[in-house]
Amino acid sequence: MIAVAARKQDIPLKMVGGNRYGRYPKISDEQTFNLYISDDWMVNYAAYEVAAGINQQSVGRHLFTSSRWGHMLAIIGNAVYGVSPPASNSETLQTFFIGNINTFEGDVFIDENIAGQIAICDGQAIWIYNWQTPSSPPLIAATLPVDQATNEPIIPGYITYQDGYFHTVNKASAGWFLSAPNDGLNWNWGAGSVPVFAYIQTKPTNAVAVLRAPGRGNLLYLFGTNVTEMWYDVGAQLFPYQRSTSVSIDYGCLSPNTIAAMDTYVAWLGINERSGPVIMISSGSDITRISTDGIDFKLGNLKNPARSTGFFFKEDGHLFYQITFHDERDNFSLVYDFNTQMFFSPTDENMNYHIAESVAYYNDSYYFVSINDGNIYKFSSDLFTYNYTLPGSNVIKEYEVPRVRVCAPVRMANSASFVVNNLSFTMEQGNDPKFIGYNPNLTVEPYVPRVDISMSKDGANSFSSYFSKDLNPQGKRKNRVAFWQLGFANDVTYQFRFWSKYRLAVGDGVIEAYQ
Repeated sequence: MIAVAARKQDIPLKMVGGNRYGRYPKISDEQTFNLYISDDWMVNYAAYEVAAGINQQSVGRHLFTSSRWGHMLAIIGNAVYGVSPPASNSETLQTFFIGNINTFEGDVFIDENIAGQIAICDGQAIWIYNWQTPSSPPLIAATLPVDQATNEPIIPGYITYQDGYFHTVNKASAGWFLSAPNDGLNWNWGAGSVPVFAYIQTKPTNAVAVLRAPGRGNLLYLFGTNVTEMWYDVGAQLFPYQRSTSVSIDYGCLSPNTIAAMDTYVAWLGINERSGPVIMISSGSDITRISTDGIDFKLGNLKNPARSTGFFFKEDGHLFYQITFHDERDNFSLVYDFNTQMFFSPTDENMNYHIAESVAYYNDSYYFVSINDGNIYKFSSDLFTYNYTLPGSNVIKEYEVPRVRVCAPVRMANSASFVVNNLSFTMEQGNDPKFIGYNPNLTVEPYVPRVDISMSKDGANSFSSYFSKDLNPQGKRKNRVAFWQLGFANDVTYQFRFWSKYRLAVGDGVIEAYQ
């Protein structure tokens, strides 16, 4: 018998990557939680901390920054609050009560005009708050126009401002309506005191939302349930807008709360009469489906896709669109990075959906209201933990962020078996200022950052228990992390969990295998 020497082979270990999971785990279970790619390294996705505690018995519905007023508006339950910057020597936002609307839950949409009016639409009424000339009461419900198609007052939805007008839709018809110029209380200002309105014309549908296109001048998106039209303000006398007769988008909007716009992009959860839910983006007349096969398969199995929310924000030069499905039967979030054109998965500390309802930029920081409680949170990549500690409270509620990387499956081209002697990757170490090593004389709980690894050899259907490796204390900055003697397989998926209260920087690695 002739002995044959084992052949060594180095296989790239793709630690740096996004969500590229397939329709089934066997195809690929590759995904990344609470990390994203910067300069070809995995780094921390933004974490959060409480910036103002308002009402723990209610939940957040919307947060809006008024650039002219210099304050934010927060909708918590049925209450409307104004938000101003922290006092000196404090990081806690100051809040003050403005008034109540009639609904306690559901989507809320807000925009402002140049006359000091802020319009708040809760799906039943349009409330006007004028910060320049406050009224008593401060919130006044506008008299809604009657839709000729239904002979009933409109059921308002998404509200937006453009060229002097507030715009909203009638969710019970294909109609959309304009307020009087710079007067959100007057929706019957046409000749003879009639509404000024138009209808979606491309397909039979109901109107869902109307949105000012970012960076596109007079362009307006008009969303229906199965189509989206483009309208332009041409300054016509009877009705100022004209529909584009050459371009429309053959997808409507399933959930108006997922519509978001920033820079030149608009994103939303799209659908039409021949397609299930997909995530769409547009930057004018173009349309792109950004959801992958695996994500589309996941979206197609949603139980309640209408219970969702989406928003844009920009952090460290990266433009993100985050979408969350917060029905307990769905329970996940996705974030799309326009810089790398990849998806990632943000979560809370329990690996459930991310808690942000809507994000607003204010006082040089991002803030959001929560789907789960009545707090306002600061949202930043300079934060490394989830902190729910209320201002002035002695009860500290701080949690490590579960940062997880599930790598793409490792297989030989001929499906041959192999033995993994070791795998290693590069990672920043030795800079965590919170490191507290194991010491029997300590009076506080030790904190040692670590990396856990588990593996699946059955097509990512089940994973092994974890093996842990402690990371280096401060000052010891050797950056190689290695795991040895990982066994025999012909198809293996590795999962890594990074436990840290500080920043992470994780690079690619290599697997040393033998055949």
